[in-house]
Parts: sequence; C-alpha cells; structure tokens
Amino acid sequence: MVNSLKQRLIFLSRFLYSPKTIGSITPSSKHLVHALMNPIPWHNLKSIVELGSGTGIVTHEILQRAPSDCHVVLFEQDQALRQYLHHRYPHISLFSDAQYLTQKLKQLQLKQVDCIVSCLPLTNFHPSLRADILNEIQNALTPNGLYIQYQYSLHLKKWLEVRFSSVNIRFIPLNIPPSFIFICKNFIQ
Repeated sequence: MVNSLKQRLIFLSRFLYSPKTIGSITPSSKHLVHALMNPIPWHNLKSIVELGSGTGIVTHEILQRAPSDCHVVLFEQDQALRQYLHHRYPHISLFSDAQYLTQKLKQLQLKQVDCIVSCLPLTNFHPSLRADILNEIQNALTPNGLYIQYQYSLHLKKWLEVRFSSVNIRFIPLNIPPSFIFICKNFIQ
C-alpha cells in the first residue's frame, strides 16, 4: 500500500510538471496492466521493450512474467522517473529517448526485439515525433513481432493501420481514464 501511494504521488507530481509527456494523473490500473500483458506469448519471448515506463507498474508485471533469459529494456524520458526506475530495477537496461530505440538496442547487441509495450501518450506528441517513434518501433520489431500500445482515444488507429499487418483494439473501462489497447503485429519482412 505504501509503495502504491508513493508511486501515485511521484506520478502525479511528474504529470503536473509535464502533462504532455506523462499523459495521465495516475499510473495504470491493474486491469489495464493485465490487458497489456495478456496478448504476449511469454513462453517464446526472448526480448521485450517497455516505452514510457513511468514508476514501473507495467515493468513489475513484465518482470514477473518474462522468462529468466528474456532481455528486458526500459525507456523513460522523464529524468526523475528514470532515477526512480534505476533505483528500483538497477539490473535492467534503461534509456531516456524512444526516438533512438534502434540505436540503443544496437548498443545492447539486440538487432530486433520480440515485443514492445508502449505507455507513451503518442497522441499528445507532435505528428513528426509520433511518426519517428512509430518508425523506430516498427524497425525494432522482429518479423511478425508484437507491439502493444494503450491510449485514451482512437486517434492513433489510422497511424497504426498503415504500419502494421493487423491492429486489434480492446477497450478497458476500469482505468482512469478508460483506455484503448492497440495490439499490432509487425509486417513479416
């Protein structure tokens, strides 16, 4: 309970500092986190990236489910949240800018990854930055890789449909605010 309250207070303070990059006043609900995790084929997973790790709500669940030999990589733009994550998960690779996703993966000797889970508020981003990040995501995924993104609206749908071979949408009402999850498969190259 104390850890959850601490995470909520940290998250709220960072939202007040930078609402366009944080995107929400509170971390994801357990219902949203489970909906993000359920489509992932954990038994075959060799590598996973989380974009917009925040206080680590989704990170914690990834680490609970991922095989022990799975390479987990986190990205968090906000410096205070990144420091919090580094303290909480010192053994996990952590970077700041998802716009350089493929470059950072190469530093880790990962050419591509099996899955990317994104909590980035992409609809808040300038269209050119959004396009850059989506291109990075697509290039970072293995052929037939899985990209899971949540947003508070359906505005991202058209952006995803031109980049991925399939886009399935799920509505999660038990979150503040209610959310949409986009489950996308990469084009087989």
